Amino acid sequence: MSSATSPGGTGAPVIGLDLGGTKIAAALFGADGAVLARHTRPTPALEGATAVLDALAGAAATVDPGRLATALGIAAAGVVDPPYRRDHQRHRFHPRLGGHRAGRRPRGPYRAPGGGAGMIPVLSVVAGLALAAFAVQLGGKRGWVLYLSMIVTLFFAFLYSWPIQALLPTYPKTELGYTTGQVTGVLYFAGFGTMVGCWTAGFLGDRIGAKKAYALTLLASLAFVCPVFAVHDDLLLLGILLFLLQATSFGISGLLPRYIGGHFPTASRGAALGFTYNVGALGGAVAPVLGAHLASGMDPGQALAVLTFAGTVIVVLLVGFDVPARLNRLTDPEAEWDHLAAPVEAERGAYARTDVGRGTPCPSPRTPDAPPPQPSGMEVRQRLHHSPRLRGH
Repeated sequence: MSSATSPGGTGAPVIGLDLGGTKIAAALFGADGAVLARHTRPTPALEGATAVLDALAGAAATVDPGRLATALGIAAAGVVDPPYRRDHQRHRFHPRLGGHRAGRRPRGPYRAPGGGAGMIPVLSVVAGLALAAFAVQLGGKRGWVLYLSMIVTLFFAFLYSWPIQALLPTYPKTELGYTTGQVTGVLYFAGFGTMVGCWTAGFLGDRIGAKKAYALTLLASLAFVCPVFAVHDDLLLLGILLFLLQATSFGISGLLPRYIGGHFPTASRGAALGFTYNVGALGGAVAPVLGAHLASGMDPGQALAVLTFAGTVIVVLLVGFDVPARLNRLTDPEAEWDHLAAPVEAERGAYARTDVGRGTPCPSPRTPDAPPPQPSGMEVRQRLHHSPRLRGH
């Protein structure tokens, strides 16, 4: 914003309000466009039009307690009256405010345009039960517990990663006051943390095992969650913490397909992985609702930290103790612990038949009663060609 003056050109401050579905942002601008004060608060989206208007008025009063502003502007998505109706223009519809439709009295906390928002909780439960029924059908008598437990694990895996993926680009600008250029530079640098984490995840998983690497690295990421959302005035420190957080939290997710695939046999691995992964990804859809609910009672940064920290702890416990595989043993006692790992006996046999000094396979030992190996067709032709008795023919 390059300039902000009142309509009369007096140079008095003006107030800008941004009405969103989850947050109301207010700012007081000076005549030169400088931001004099900022304030954010949750949007009471489900409490009706009166509550929303009171929240807007409260946000404006917070940034301008001395009532110095002579003009106020509101930015809100949705439908407004045509420009020629300047005598009584109204904001007719906002897609994110479930309890408000201009020109009508709200009939309840879940009354939305069209009257269907009250069915959201019911339909969510019905959809969840339908997906659970599909999981039971795909898993069968022995595998249905594995399918459901894997979906729950992936649900929380997406739930803990949502605050960083979705709100991280806007959080430093709206809550910390950094410019777009500063945030872009920090996120660009932090993105390399994900790349480094993906590189190291594979090596670490091969060395200590996928499940152990996944759980321990996520456990280490908890050391960076709270500091990331606690830093306010040090952009360099924020970038370093974001780099480390994305390396340990996002980068280790490169082992997630390996972790899922190890629980399912080859015959059904593709369908099982695709179904459980995409159903579990709905955790990313639930996270904004849960985040907005948490933000209504605490600071937005604190709400994001709590959501990320709690989700990470749950995933660490589920993966670290391999809860899906353990629960699967209740219905399928003979199930493999890891379908992608070679049996221990086969690995030991392969090691015993390997020339450790040169790294080349040694011939397999043959028992005295075993018949000698038969030569191949190529070996027979070579022997006939080099036979001295056949050279003259």
